Amino acid sequence: MAHRTVAELEEERLEILAAQRDRAAFAPLYERYVDQIHAYVYTLTHDMEQADDVTAATFAKAMEELPRFEWRGVPYSAWLYRVAGNLVSRERRRPGWIELEPRMLPDAGADPALHAEETIGPTRCAQRSLVCPTTSARRSCCGSAATFATGRSPRSWGGAKAR
Repeated sequence: MAHRTVAELEEERLEILAAQRDRAAFAPLYERYVDQIHAYVYTLTHDMEQADDVTAATFAKAMEELPRFEWRGVPYSAWLYRVAGNLVSRERRRPGWIELEPRMLPDAGADPALHAEETIGPTRCAQRSLVCPTTSARRSCCGSAATFATGRSPRSWGGAKAR
């Protein structure tokens, strides 16, 4: 949408104030911007499913933050675009998930560091032990593999903290 008139901005401000008092009044704002935000997210991701998810998350965040939203004289869509862009950036930084077969999961009482060596192979951990000669350092080095293998971060082991 191009530049808005002062009257259009004032109308939008009043809609936001009404939505802050009654969440049902958010519907006109949602209807006005949902297609624009979805198109924007799709151009960033080139993935329809991810665009659907990010658009839904954007409006969920909009509803959550609505009571704290402060009108600053710019279209509400500017804030929505920023939220959507930040969510896409966060998704890109998030590591992918690896699904493990049941035979690959560690025993409940097993030491995660030992299982990490099994997961990435003894040669790989032996190479890392040359770089990280102490046990606690080796645990830190092998921690990322153990996180995938155990589903728990090295920080939850109670030992050395991963850096």
